[in-house]
Amino acid sequence: YYAENKLALTTISATPASTSIKDKDEDEEFQLSPSDFEYLSKYINPIYLRSEDMSLLREKFIDDSAVQLSDFLIPNISEKMIKYTLNEDKNDEIGNERAPKSYTVGTSDEWKLIGPPHMQRYLSYNPNITKDNNNKNKNKNDSYDAGSCLNKIKIELFNSEQFARYLTCITTLKPYGYKDEDDHGLCDRVRRFRSGLDYTVAHYGAMTEIPRLDATLCFVNDDPRLDELEEKIRERNRKEQAKIDAGDDCEEEEEEEEEEEGEDDEKIPDWETGDCGGFECYISADSDAAEAAEVFQQEDNNNSSGNTGYGKADDEDESTLLSVSPGCNMLSLVMRDKGLMRFIKYVSASAPGSRWDVVTEYAIVQNDDEDSEEEDDSEEEN
Repeated sequence: YYAENKLALTTISATPASTSIKDKDEDEEFQLSPSDFEYLSKYINPIYLRSEDMSLLREKFIDDSAVQLSDFLIPNISEKMIKYTLNEDKNDEIGNERAPKSYTVGTSDEWKLIGPPHMQRYLSYNPNITKDNNNKNKNKNDSYDAGSCLNKIKIELFNSEQFARYLTCITTLKPYGYKDEDDHGLCDRVRRFRSGLDYTVAHYGAMTEIPRLDATLCFVNDDPRLDELEEKIRERNRKEQAKIDAGDDCEEEEEEEEEEEGEDDEKIPDWETGDCGGFECYISADSDAAEAAEVFQQEDNNNSSGNTGYGKADDEDESTLLSVSPGCNMLSLVMRDKGLMRFIKYVSASAPGSRWDVVTEYAIVQNDDEDSEEEDDSEEEN
């Protein structure tokens, strides 16, 4: 089922709000109303709005506290985003081993550079621009509309009551609010992580103090050579199978040539393998990595710009609870419990382009049992 419908699932050690779906009546509690369905269908892939599919997602989220939904937005929206992001990276001349011209590449009245550099660096979209700039934007070519398109998704979908109810349907959690990270510790932003420049780091200031639901809609563009690589691999497999069926043995020289071709092909940067960076990691503040997260490494591969990349803890492999690879039109939902931290790995200059995303952190309603447990823990500490 999941393979047929392109559902990629990930896990994290956290406690969801519910532990099981008990019966049909309880299942019916997590259904969309006709008006909610009508509103959400303007944005969300129909497969994720079907009752039976939401039920399967809900069961998986209850088990794992995390889930990824590929091809989340309808094609009409996702195709525009792919076009916009490709054009912006092309015009900014970043990605594909190209050294960024400066730290400010891509900045504008709308796109603000966020720091400080020892904690984070990325661009954040700010739609509060002057009337004159608004008029200029209306005359812009639509290839420069990635930010406004993502911001529209944030406001009309992620900040809507309908989407909050949808999240309850597929997670059983009940979001009740969101704020910008500079206000009450909850993030609600449109971001761009430029290849060869941007990252966030794990630090105690970013540690979760209250449980929350992270919703991140990501867009990245793959290297077009990967499609050629997949076709080469398929063709290679067809030839090998044909020789096996015919009973012929491959000559040693031919085998060596094919192995060399395979080695060259594997050098193509791929988001899924982590070669490009840009993936999101969740780590526990209770682990030894909490201290290591305060000290950051330079990126091992030195690009020609001389920029350094941050965001990788020394003990990342041992301490990582969840690693979420970036994908094109991919929604990630993660229940982040108290005491967890997360960061975005430095996006390498070898990446095909930038990582673009909408990230919203929702405060969630906690049941009475969870509240009483926290009170008991607090009393024991005192």
